[in-house]
Formats: sequence, structure tokens, C-alpha cells
Amino acid sequence: MRVNASPHVSSLRRKGIRRGPIAGLLAILVSSPPSAAEPPYQVELFTTSAHQTPMHHDAAGQDFQLTVYYLDGLAQLNATLSHQLPPSPAKAKATAAARLGALTQSQQAQLQTTAMGLLAARRYGLQRYPAIVINGEAVTYGFTDPVKAIDRYKAWRARERS
Repeated sequence: MRVNASPHVSSLRRKGIRRGPIAGLLAILVSSPPSAAEPPYQVELFTTSAHQTPMHHDAAGQDFQLTVYYLDGLAQLNATLSHQLPPSPAKAKATAAARLGALTQSQQAQLQTTAMGLLAARRYGLQRYPAIVINGEAVTYGFTDPVKAIDRYKAWRARERS
């Protein structure tokens, strides 16, 4: 396990994200107003469906908001949309478009969360996964437990202050 931490949020964020039509569309899809009362720890978990994510976190005494991003969501959607497509390109395009239009609200929400996760992972400059980012300033690689990540974050902050 490795902790990369920086006292400045900007040092983790990469500048100059390319703004193409897809990035612009994703930015519109994922924009949301900030909440009024946020807990002291904003924890973002970046992982894939291949990594085991704890279903229940022991959050006793912890005050955090956890957001989980499954970075392989687009690949899973692509597999669903392209499963057994007809050999004709025109028919395949029509079938895929019909499947895309028939996505449930849950599937659309998962797609939106995946897009948000991919953008955030790029913004933070994450090198591998699983990774946990706390308060946008510290990244921990190699595990998916937010409580352990917060404990490491607190220890790092205590060392920085002394």
C-alpha cells in the first residue's frame, strides 16, 4: 500500500484536460450542486467490478461521505449494447441505438457515475486502482476500505502538523 499525499489539492489535479465534444457532454451530465452540510471526510473510491468492494463499512465514530466509482462501467455497457448484434452494419446500429434508448433509470445512473469517476480519476491523475482519494488531497492505492484510508489520512495530517 502506498499513500501519496499533498497539502495542496491543486498538486494532485492535472491541468489541461482536453475539452472535446465527449468531455463537454460528460461535464454537463455530471454537474450537480454541492450539498449544504458535508461531512468532514469526502471519500472517493475508484475501482472496477473485478475488485471486491466491501458492502458494509464499519463507520463507527467516522463521519464521511463515500462515493464509489466503478471505472469499467462503460466497458460493461458496451458489452451489453453490442451483445449478439446483427451482421449488417445498419441493423447493428439500429439495434444498439434501440438498446441504448431502453436503458433503465438505474442503468443511466450507473453510466453517469462511471462518467463522473473517469473524469475525477483523470483530474486527480490516478495511476492505478483501486485507489481512495480523501478530501481531494490524499490518495491511497491498493485497498478499498474507507475507514482504513481515513485512518491513514489522519496519521498523515498529524505528521504534517508536527
